[in-house]
Amino acid sequence: MISPRRSLVTEVAAELHHPSHSLGLRLELSQNNEVFKPGTGSFVRLAPAAVVLDSLAASGERIGSLERLKLVVLENLDILDAEYELAISILRLRCQGLPVRFVGSSASLNDPTDLAAWLQVDNSALYNFRPIDRDQSFTVVTKTFTTPLSSALFKAMAKPAHFAINSHPERPVIIFVPSRNHCRSVAMNLITECALADLNNIRGFVPPHVDQNELDFRLRKLQDRTLIDFVSKGIGFYHEKIGRRDRALIVEMYVEGIVRVLIVPRYSCWTLPVRAGVVIIMGTQYVFVGEDKSDRQVRDYELEEIVRMQGRAIRPDQAGHLYLFCHPDAKEIFARFLNEGLPLESSLLDADSLVVDWIRKSRGTDAPMREHTKQQEVHKILSWTFLRRRIVSNPVYYNIKRGGGEALSQAVEKAL
Repeated sequence: MISPRRSLVTEVAAELHHPSHSLGLRLELSQNNEVFKPGTGSFVRLAPAAVVLDSLAASGERIGSLERLKLVVLENLDILDAEYELAISILRLRCQGLPVRFVGSSASLNDPTDLAAWLQVDNSALYNFRPIDRDQSFTVVTKTFTTPLSSALFKAMAKPAHFAINSHPERPVIIFVPSRNHCRSVAMNLITECALADLNNIRGFVPPHVDQNELDFRLRKLQDRTLIDFVSKGIGFYHEKIGRRDRALIVEMYVEGIVRVLIVPRYSCWTLPVRAGVVIIMGTQYVFVGEDKSDRQVRDYELEEIVRMQGRAIRPDQAGHLYLFCHPDAKEIFARFLNEGLPLESSLLDADSLVVDWIRKSRGTDAPMREHTKQQEVHKILSWTFLRRRIVSNPVYYNIKRGGGEALSQAVEKAL
């Protein structure tokens, strides 16, 4: 099983732990370049794309290590990046002629035709479910704000966020904010809104059924004492700068219903291990800081991030609610892809020298290659990629001017 990111591999491993045990399958997490080494018995290896790519380079052109491979499961194809695409392409190239089955899954795509063609999926084996086809009852509420990204914007969002939380009094809530620095200020704004709404409310969002003695006992376990003021009001934080023990304790309290509101920065949506009945996305922009610290840009969230956040509100046999707070200009874009599915394009041409660097690595040398040989090998690899499909279907996106068979040659020139 291959996933594009290490955090997603860990998530899949946790989900498969009990089913694999009951089926007598051994789970193995690959963290080195030995993904395809021989094993004994029936087992499932899970690996991020980067490790698969390294393993393919280490094995060179040998296919002996792939002869026992029966099934490859490709997870999260909706976040196909250059490294993931290259790993899949080379693995499929190496497996040609071998009886290896490929199965892929992704979030809803607005058009999976080229993806299916790339993986050689027959029409009868392609299942494309739209967002509206889900079994669960799911509602989306969008509220727009014209205030620029600033502390004033989050103060303006606090009241509708508080209203959204109180509209579902018995449901756990996850709030996504742009960065770690926003977590505490948003929590303070929500606590203020609680006090304004009810002067007698001294427990904030702590559910009425939670015993105060039990809450105090858990608070004493927190190593970071600055978290107590927030957790005592039923608000927790989840991000990598919180100590592992405190992070695990907050997640445990959230699962048990002691902490009702969990505030999470944007980038932690990929590692968050829990779901909610209500998800609130407070803002869809963040500040990107360049390596020299002087380059600061306001960027929009990626569509994949929005869909991932939305997915935290999807639970089996339970209703879900998403509240999206965004700028008016972004409303139509996000609404369209949340309702119709994500677009999917290749980013292989944007990854500087990735293909050429992999070829050198697989040869075990950094010595220069003859230009003709290099061009031949790049052409061979690119002919197995998702990019080859998309440059024909959507050449303008890749700045490819020639169509048909010449499109791949132009892509090779760009890659070189």
